[in-house]
Amino acid sequence: MNSNYNSAIFNQVKLLCATYKHKEAHDLLVKEIDVKKLEKSYEIKKYHYYLGLTELIANKNFTEAHYYFNLVLSDKSESHIELIDVLATKGVGIAYVLNFDLNKALTYYEKALSQLEELIENLGEIKDSVDITSVYFNSAKFYS
Repeated sequence: MNSNYNSAIFNQVKLLCATYKHKEAHDLLVKEIDVKKLEKSYEIKKYHYYLGLTELIANKNFTEAHYYFNLVLSDKSESHIELIDVLATKGVGIAYVLNFDLNKALTYYEKALSQLEELIENLGEIKDSVDITSVYFNSAKFYS
């Protein structure tokens, strides 16, 4: 599968998640993308992020969600923070909220906000403003 095909699938998965169709997103992701064939680090991280998110929201599987989010966070192939790192950190925070462990959630929400500030400082142009807004939105929900 080529990068354009994978990008199209990731965009569909993102749209499904944005419209609260996480089960459909999960099924599409595992059916259409073979992680072993992904060549770019960012695509692998994206795959693991969406797998973590859909495991968390669609399947209520906290253990699997943590596993996949941590695969994103443990990938140090890039020397700088990427948006996918911020989203995975936020994902861990959401997992802790849904598991009623608010002290641990707070740690990850604060870290995601700090990472986001670093990311914004390093970006000349913000391309994924919807994803960036989601970090602020989820953090605001947590703090409210």
